[in-house]
Amino acid sequence: MYKRQIHHPNGTLLEVDDFADINTLAESIGDQKVVLDARNIGASKDWWAQTSEILLTRLGINMEKQTFPISIRPSSPQGGITTDEHSRAISGKWSRWFTGLYAAGDSACSGLHGTGTIAGNRLLDALAGAVAAGEHAAEFAKKTKFPSVILLMATGIIIRILVSFTDYENFSFLENLIPVLGTLGLILIVLEGAIELEITVEGKGLYNITEIINQAISKHRISKGFCNLFIKHTSASLIIQENADPNVLKDIENYFDKIVPEDGEYNHNEEGPDDMPAHIKSALTNTSLGVPIKDKKLDLGTWQGIFLFEHRYKNYDMGIRRTISMTVIA
Repeated sequence: MYKRQIHHPNGTLLEVDDFADINTLAESIGDQKVVLDARNIGASKDWWAQTSEILLTRLGINMEKQTFPISIRPSSPQGGITTDEHSRAISGKWSRWFTGLYAAGDSACSGLHGTGTIAGNRLLDALAGAVAAGEHAAEFAKKTKFPSVILLMATGIIIRILVSFTDYENFSFLENLIPVLGTLGLILIVLEGAIELEITVEGKGLYNITEIINQAISKHRISKGFCNLFIKHTSASLIIQENADPNVLKDIENYFDKIVPEDGEYNHNEEGPDDMPAHIKSALTNTSLGVPIKDKKLDLGTWQGIFLFEHRYKNYDMGIRRTISMTVIA
């Protein structure tokens, strides 16, 4: 590997890998001033000749004979907001999507590049991320209803304008409608309180998603009501089970594996040995659950938890993404 010839002013040579990260380089150099010594390259090198000429004509620095002072600083940002293949901003153990938020380019951490990203790759990453975000956002918008409460708010504003610019006595009844519209708006906010939860799991097993549901409920600011959950898949299910002893979950999984074995005689087997058993396990459990809400969270028993019961193995590095539709009613 090529070594950068970096010297202290006292002449001490520091050999640092050309691809060393900024922390390693800074640790090697310390707080002393350093110089870049490129005299051993020579102007005869084709790839270096142009750079050497520019430094000589523009800055008056002859890199064949002189050393060049350098400072250590990050050249570009790396990392950013964690995103998935749709450029959705995700967070948490199971890659939950912050609904409606996307990130691309330098603001995103897509996992496509390491710390040595070159400029061309960064541009392609930004373009690909932007396209993925736009396509997904368009599809998501098609499935999302326009909130009726916005229409009610617009109607209320129009009524207020009519009352202000016309004979108040003739249209005073319209102003009485504004509180009614406000009440209807609050009702519609609740009735249209359906959201989709995107949860990524690591293959077969039971995953406690109680806290994820409670966090979503808290956003609706509902103290008392009802929560309906519906999983949009035929190879995973939802169950309520004990949340204390993990052996309970192991026993449940082992029991279902025993009564629905993977080596059974199934007609549907194109998608692997775990596919048809997953469909049967889903049929034997639940695809939807209804739980009361109390004090802004699920009114579950002390030892109860809501679990996503995944019946399939993980077949790629990003895990298995499941979608749960959640409706909250006051």
